Amino acid sequence: MSKTIVITDVNIKENNERLCLACLENDRLSDLEFDTKTSVGNIYVGKIADIKDSLNGMFVNVASDRKVYLPYREIKSPIVVNKYSKGSELKSGDEILVEITQDAIKTKEPKASTNLSFKGKGFVLTTHRHEITASSKLGKETADLYKEYAREVYDRLLPELNHGFGIIIRTNAETYVESEFKASLEEVLSQADNLLGNAIHNKVYSRIKEADPWYIDFLTKYKDSDVDKIVTDKDDIFERISEAQTLLSSALIAKLEKYCDTSLKLTALYGLNSKVNELFEKKVYLKSGAYIIIEQTETMTLIDVNSGKNDKNRKEDYFFKINCDAAAEIANQIRLRNISGMILVDFINLDSEKYEAELLKHMRRLLKTDPVRADALDITKLGLMEITRKKIKKPISELF
Repeated sequence: MSKTIVITDVNIKENNERLCLACLENDRLSDLEFDTKTSVGNIYVGKIADIKDSLNGMFVNVASDRKVYLPYREIKSPIVVNKYSKGSELKSGDEILVEITQDAIKTKEPKASTNLSFKGKGFVLTTHRHEITASSKLGKETADLYKEYAREVYDRLLPELNHGFGIIIRTNAETYVESEFKASLEEVLSQADNLLGNAIHNKVYSRIKEADPWYIDFLTKYKDSDVDKIVTDKDDIFERISEAQTLLSSALIAKLEKYCDTSLKLTALYGLNSKVNELFEKKVYLKSGAYIIIEQTETMTLIDVNSGKNDKNRKEDYFFKINCDAAAEIANQIRLRNISGMILVDFINLDSEKYEAELLKHMRRLLKTDPVRADALDITKLGLMEITRKKIKKPISELF
C-alpha cells in the first residue's frame, strides 16, 4: 500500500501552528511526527557529576547548567576522553562521550548511553559489541546477504580503523542496492572513526555530533517501494532532503516534490488540520459504529471499547469482530498519539477463552509493526488487556 508523506505546517487547537510530517495511506493518517526540540542522537563530551548507586546510575553534565541520567546498564564500552580519577572505575570528574537516547520527560532528566551510534543507508554503527547483527524483522535470506555485504566492507577497512564498531542491519536495508549500501557503510565508518579519534581534542561539554534533522531521521524508516511521493511546501526542507545522500536512497529522494500552488494550501489539500486535531479527542469512532474512549492519566492510559448499539441479542462472534477492529484502531492511535508506559484496554467482554486468546494474539501482531517497542502482556481476570510501550518521546497531548 503506497504512502504519501506530507511535510508542512498544521494548526493545532486553532491557534497553534506547528511543522509536522504526516504519512497518509488511503487518505488516513498512519504515522505522524512534529517538529520538536530534541537532543536525541546528539553526542557530547560529558563530565561525570554524581554517582547515584541508589538510582543505579550516575548524572553526567553535558553543559555547565545541564545534566543527563546515565543508567549503569547503559555504560557499554565507554570512551573516556579525560580520566582524572585513579583506578579503572568511572568516577566524578572523569570526562566521557555520551549520546542522548531520550529527552526529558516531565521532571525526569534526559537519558544517555555510552553506546554511541552512527546511521547510514540501511544500517547503524555502534561502539559496543563489535559484531554484525540484523533486525529480527528482516527475513533470514535478506539478513544474511546484507550481513555478508557489511562483513566484506568492514574487513577491508579494519586495518585503517582506530576504533572497533558493531553493525546493525536495519529493516529498511533491502531498500538499498549492494553498491549503495556498501558505499554508505564505507563512508560512515570513516566519518565515525575520525570523529572518535578527534574527540580527545575537544573541550568538555563540546557537542561532537549533532543528530540529523528530525524529518530526515523519520524518512529513513521507509522503503522507497512503499512511498508514492514526498511533498513539502518548505524550501529549506526540500533542499535538505535533496542533499541527504548519506542517509536516504536515491530512489526515495527522487520521489520528493515541491508544492508551489498558492491558491490552495498543502495542509488543506490533504485535510491535515482536521485529521491531526482528531488525535486530541477522547472518543474515536470505528466504521461499524462502535467507538473507543481514550483517557490518559499521569500513571497510565485507560482505553474503553464500546459497541455503540443495543446489541443484547448479538452473537459473540459479532463482538469478537468489533474487538478486533478496535484493536487495530487502538494500535494506530497509540502510535499516532505516542502513548507510552502502561496501557489498560477494556474490550467488550468475551465468554469464550478461545476468542480471548485470539484477540491477544491479534493485538500482539498489530503491535509488532510499531517502530517503538510495544507488547500486549496478558488479559487480567477482570478482562483488561495489559499493554506496555517504551517511553522515548513525549505524547502529543503534552506538546500543546
